[in-house]
Amino acid sequence: MQPRPASIRDIARASGFGKSTVAAALNNSPELTPKTKTTIRAMAEELGYRRDPVVADLAARRWRSRAKAVPPTLAYVYDHGTAYDHWKTVSPEPTPDMEETATLYGYRLEKINLKEFESDARASQVLYNRGYRGLIIGRILRRDRPLELDWSRFTAIACDLGFFRPPLHTVILDRFAAADLATRKAIERGYRRPGYVHLRHDDWEPIEPCRLGGYLEARSPLPQRDHLPVHVGLFKDNSGLSIDAWLRTAQPDVVIGFSNMVVWWLKRAGVRVPQEMGFVAIDRPITCTPDTTGIIGSNAAVYRTAVEMIIGQIHLNARGIPDPQQTVLVEPPWHEGTTLPAINSPPRPDSGIVRPARRLRRGDASEANP
Repeated sequence: MQPRPASIRDIARASGFGKSTVAAALNNSPELTPKTKTTIRAMAEELGYRRDPVVADLAARRWRSRAKAVPPTLAYVYDHGTAYDHWKTVSPEPTPDMEETATLYGYRLEKINLKEFESDARASQVLYNRGYRGLIIGRILRRDRPLELDWSRFTAIACDLGFFRPPLHTVILDRFAAADLATRKAIERGYRRPGYVHLRHDDWEPIEPCRLGGYLEARSPLPQRDHLPVHVGLFKDNSGLSIDAWLRTAQPDVVIGFSNMVVWWLKRAGVRVPQEMGFVAIDRPITCTPDTTGIIGSNAAVYRTAVEMIIGQIHLNARGIPDPQQTVLVEPPWHEGTTLPAINSPPRPDSGIVRPARRLRRGDASEANP
């Protein structure tokens, strides 16, 4: 007969601590001293104690089924800084998809803006005292100081990254795959001179390597003469004047752009999209005008995955900084808009799409590879 697995009662009896203290130690409670937690965990290891996540889930379900039970709360934590207050309307926090997923699993989701606290230490104290079970770290766009929450108090993961990447498990869109897919789609539809426009916040900010790598990989089968230089612009450049010289020199027939802002730059430069030039966004807003073709950047799958992952970590009593840290890449969702009509086939009569006119001056760029 298999021996009975060790229980919290067994650990308490062997270690001399109470059951509540043992449970707190196994949950990595910050209220206990490191010596106490080390002693109890060593005894648990010696007795072969293993926490059963299935039993924990059943207990959580039974607790939530009580008529007057208050659902446990998750916090979506973000800080848009002082220079990015407009993101409140562009990217509402948290998204309905995240809230609906939390509700489905019996949790409540609340948003926490770190700008409301005088320091991250104070935020950690308040969040802990309010009893948040898990933290989902969203965009951190402040520049003045790093993110320094007391991770030992919380189960936490990151998603929707900003300027800082917390030392946590992370759920993000596969950015390499997004740029790769956008460029391949353009090539499949007959475009042969895809140009890439990358946007960054400051001059010193490096070009994001994943998106750039995806673009370079996808265009590699094209002839060398059609490998165009990358144009790097700034989000704060509302006029987009810097793109004019690049358009004249590179002569792309389609632009792979970081966001919908590039469309307005092209229009200001006198380019008709899509009549004269195709456009694909690799970080397309959920809703935008015009109906841009491309990758939806902040999408439901990322947020659903983040909620499911944080709940799984809660069931495992995982607190603090994980080692190793894992990154979950979500496949990029494609949105078929109106800015990337196929060159080699006429549009449907009722589509309202005009076949792009080629703007090239250097021979036929649609020749087969040499």
